Amino acid sequence: STIAYPSFAEYEDACRVYQHALTFIAVEEVGHTQQMPDGDALWLAVPNNPTGTVQSRDTLDRLCRENPHTEVIVDTAYGELCPQCEPLTGLHEKQSNFISVHSLTKTFGIPGLRLGYVIARRDTIDALRALSVPWAVNALAQEAGSYVMQHYRDLLPDSNALCREAALFREQLRTVPHLTVYDSPCHFFLARLETKHTAAELKTFLINRYGLLIRDAANFRGLSPQHFRLSVQEPALNEALTDGLKEFTIHHSSLITHHS
Repeated sequence: STIAYPSFAEYEDACRVYQHALTFIAVEEVGHTQQMPDGDALWLAVPNNPTGTVQSRDTLDRLCRENPHTEVIVDTAYGELCPQCEPLTGLHEKQSNFISVHSLTKTFGIPGLRLGYVIARRDTIDALRALSVPWAVNALAQEAGSYVMQHYRDLLPDSNALCREAALFREQLRTVPHLTVYDSPCHFFLARLETKHTAAELKTFLINRYGLLIRDAANFRGLSPQHFRLSVQEPALNEALTDGLKEFTIHHSSLITHHS
């Protein structure tokens, strides 16, 4: 398998359980290199977590066409929440090696239910069914999933409004000293502390002092202990997080200056 990075660690974990030989490719290079690594499968997220990188439908189509013996597995967990993501409808019929994974959990904010689905050719679905556990989805999740699918468009969040708020939040965070904030077309984005202090330290500080949680991104392949991921929240929480980051970076930078 080839895995685009940085991304969800679960792809690599699952591949290692099944003893896949692994190669890795930077997510920005997917679709832009002359030769993809040989392999039975390519794993990537569109949009990518945690960078927000988006591959176009045409790029995915070309990847499948140019690598006919490779299963192109695309995790679309955040696709409905990113206006730049194009619908993938019809690509499965056009390219038999295209597999898409979808998450109701992420789209509709129901993390406790862990509910999603896969779209692929019939023989792939049959093979997955043979490997799945007997009770993969409980009755509560089934009921919620049925309701969501019946009211799908009515329940979808306004992704354009969400991403506009995220853009405002990023600009607000750029007033924080010793912090780099990365652009993203999504409601989530990466940031990096420009100090020796780590995102793990920042996470503990924010939980204890502000009751706010960030995603320490140190376990993402290719990222550093200073990287972390943020998602836009309601304005009051965005303001509180900005204040917390300022307090942390100013306090710790003064300690560095005093020590030096």
